[in-house]
Amino acid sequence: MRSFLRHDRHFVLIVMFCILVPSVHGQDDWLAPKEVDDPFSHHTCLVHDRSMPQVSIGAMLTAIFGEGFYNLSALSRHDGVEWPATDRRWLWLCPSSGYTSLGDDFNDLSDIDRLRIHDYLSQHYDSHIPPTGILDRLRLMEQIYKLREKDEKFWSRFYRIMAYWSDELGHSLVTQHYRRQALPLLEAQAAALPTGQARMEHLFLIGEYHRLLGNNTRAQWSFSEARKMFWLNDKGDVDSSYFYLIDLISEREALIADE
Repeated sequence: MRSFLRHDRHFVLIVMFCILVPSVHGQDDWLAPKEVDDPFSHHTCLVHDRSMPQVSIGAMLTAIFGEGFYNLSALSRHDGVEWPATDRRWLWLCPSSGYTSLGDDFNDLSDIDRLRIHDYLSQHYDSHIPPTGILDRLRLMEQIYKLREKDEKFWSRFYRIMAYWSDELGHSLVTQHYRRQALPLLEAQAAALPTGQARMEHLFLIGEYHRLLGNNTRAQWSFSEARKMFWLNDKGDVDSSYFYLIDLISEREALIADE
């Protein structure tokens, strides 16, 4: 936080961010209970869905503060994972069938997905002992997603969600495992992106993962490459997100230098 204070506009943005964006553990109003049909049984499932209009928090903050601000806050603190995936209530589970999914693609199932999942759950799930802990639920979710037609962009995000929750719950070895799983996918995504904000964000997170995994040389290279990115916003000005990322990179480089 101290480096942000060097830029008055960054300080204002962060104060407003704290006012407008919910704490992922403390703002019950942002997710409300509702019942949905279980795709694999005749029962319904009690889940929590967004209680706001279907406009993302990121879009709201982009309209107020400029491109990318909400994403960058998640990038700096949460393995690049944005709310609501940082809220356990977004990890939906139907205890009757065992079907579990993130709340944003619960019904996004092809016919092949349905057949594969039905066969898997009928052999591996017991409704009398549903998963109770977050990691148990996420491990089941991972197995189910492996049966669905998901691309590498999805897996890059999902492995980071697994890393986030493992870290939150104090499972350092599990956290490292999922960061290692996500890392080559992030590197492939970064290589395919044009010069600009999205590539800079990816390079920062790649560098941060290398740093957290003890690969300081590769971390420094990623941070150096991220510094080469530059872009202007729609008004022709250097976007505040650029300075935000430069501050984050400087902080991480200083942590490496102190080791």
